[in-house]
Amino acid sequence: MTRDPQNATEIAETYRVGAEAGDAEAMVNLGICYQKGLGVDTDRIKAFELFKQAAGEGNALAIFNLGVCYERGLGVPVDINLAVDHYRQAAELDEANAVFNLGVCYQQGLGVEANMPKAIEYYQRAVDLGEPKAMAHLGLCYQQGNGVPVDATSAVTLYRRAAEKGDAGAMFALGYCYQNGIGTAENPQQAAVMYARAIERGDTRAMVNLACCLADGIGVKRDHNEAMKLAKMAKAAGQDGAGKLIEILEAAQAESEA
Repeated sequence: MTRDPQNATEIAETYRVGAEAGDAEAMVNLGICYQKGLGVDTDRIKAFELFKQAAGEGNALAIFNLGVCYERGLGVPVDINLAVDHYRQAAELDEANAVFNLGVCYQQGLGVEANMPKAIEYYQRAVDLGEPKAMAHLGLCYQQGNGVPVDATSAVTLYRRAAEKGDAGAMFALGYCYQNGIGTAENPQQAAVMYARAIERGDTRAMVNLACCLADGIGVKRDHNEAMKLAKMAKAAGQDGAGKLIEILEAAQAESEA
């Protein structure tokens, strides 16, 4: 959905007309506009009401969004049990996001008893439905042997699938695998490419890793200034290790100038 104010206002108005005509999909989209302040003033209570109205029409995405509202306290008090109930309802309609979120709930014990085999089952089902976050999560499970046997090759395959769908976390993980030869041949150049793509998608962890690559000339031409720039961006984003990296870069700079 566009972030251009004028276009966002026009789009929100189009959704409003559709919602008033009883179009459940328009209700969901208008709810998202209210939730995120796109083309309208942010109003999470109004967003919740729109999702509830669309859910009454059997819209799976609306039911899922109600679950998110209950989980995060968006327009309603936090109620993890109601969140799980709505995720289940939406999952029964094959809403991929809901299936994935159920996997997270079972992995973390949110509103249900923690059950890693059940989490894996939901992650796999969400993967089959094409959900990239599930691909990235299941890939990590295979990489770490969490709920499944360790299988680095399967992990990389899942990371690649998720990265192709634009998942920033998967791009970061794939970069790490390329850099360290996990589940694939070591390829520092490709690692740097994946870190850069992850950064473009907003993954701040990749800033630290790419900064290290730039500082040491791993897969890219050595560039102290760009490494420092990324390290400072990572520190501003609260990334662990960024402060230490800045100290190392500053010490290296001082030594080179001595």
